[in-house]
Amino acid sequence: MLSGGMLQRVIIAMAMMLDAKFVLADEPTTALDVIHRNGIIDLFSQMKANGVGILMVTHDFATALQLGGNMLVMKEGKIIESGEVQSVFDHTTEPYTRSLIEAYSLSYAFTKGRNHDKVNNLSKEFHEQGTSNELLAVDHVDFTIQNGSFCALVGESGSGKSTLAQLMCGLLVPSSGEVLFEGKNISLCRGKQKQVLRSKIQLILQDGKGAMDPRFTVYQIIAEPIRNFRKLSKKEEERGINDLLTMMELPEEIKLRKAHELSGGQQKRVCIARALAAQTGCVDF
Repeated sequence: MLSGGMLQRVIIAMAMMLDAKFVLADEPTTALDVIHRNGIIDLFSQMKANGVGILMVTHDFATALQLGGNMLVMKEGKIIESGEVQSVFDHTTEPYTRSLIEAYSLSYAFTKGRNHDKVNNLSKEFHEQGTSNELLAVDHVDFTIQNGSFCALVGESGSGKSTLAQLMCGLLVPSSGEVLFEGKNISLCRGKQKQVLRSKIQLILQDGKGAMDPRFTVYQIIAEPIRNFRKLSKKEEERGINDLLTMMELPEEIKLRKAHELSGGQQKRVCIARALAAQTGCVDF
């Protein structure tokens, strides 16, 4: 079993094996932790020094700044600005480029409140298929997340981050320990309690495309939690979905598209909109 970051590095390794003279890398560092992201950037820098041409598609200004070279800024199918990366970053006159830079530069403040989510001595083991070995993915973890606070879980690819997230939202059953949400052990919730729990805890997966039903349009994907948990009128539902798309800076016409017709960034924002759709108070339905 490989994490998303491990799969990303395997694909990069496959490209390197071909000794290519030109590499087109589409978001090559998206699923990587900071250690491996920097390693890939160092590798690309070495390739560039050895005469390999690289076109990297990225939304991450930090990565672009580390690599240096030239940058093209694309909007609605057109190149609206180009130049040396640092020069564009420091001297852009394009409002769209400026909005990207400001989004990159934002800092957030979070306030703390009462205890909301608590992990007690949590562990998860997986049986390795075809062997008698047990893989310990999460090892006696303890922490508390305060209501209204932000907590960053940092670690290398394969360190257990995604497994812990799935344990915390009830997608996996722990081998030992417990996850308490609003004082309830989520592993013991059944029936109506579990339904309420699902409306309050939402998971935004690393792989946006894989998290969306390929048969559904964007409208149907966002509408599903509204219909399951909110029970709104058709008019209220449509207004709420339009508000969520506006919040995610997605065009209204995207509602009729399916996952494979979206960029990676659009897929991720649709998944965030779907998570918010289940929550009361996020948008004015």
